[in-house]
Amino acid sequence: MLIWRGYGLLVLVVAFFAYLLAEMTMQAFSSRQLGSDPLAQLVGLLVSAACVWQVGRAFNRRIPAGQPRHSLFLVPMEHWAVLLVLFGFYKYFGQGA
Repeated sequence: MLIWRGYGLLVLVVAFFAYLLAEMTMQAFSSRQLGSDPLAQLVGLLVSAACVWQVGRAFNRRIPAGQPRHSLFLVPMEHWAVLLVLFGFYKYFGQGA
């Protein structure tokens, strides 16, 4: 497919649930509302990036050479982790600007 190939759609699912779990865990130790703490958002995105990286590497490692890889918007699954990290730092450091 053009939008995702193989299990590439799992990027969204894994990232969402890992982010939600990390955010809720961080909020348990904070008095702020869910989604309003920039540090909790950063940690949530870093945890989701680590999960997406692991899932992407596990799926794409088994693909023989020449076969299409699991991807979302033509980007391999594990490379979405880099985008999540960059977005996390942008959200964290961009809050004060």
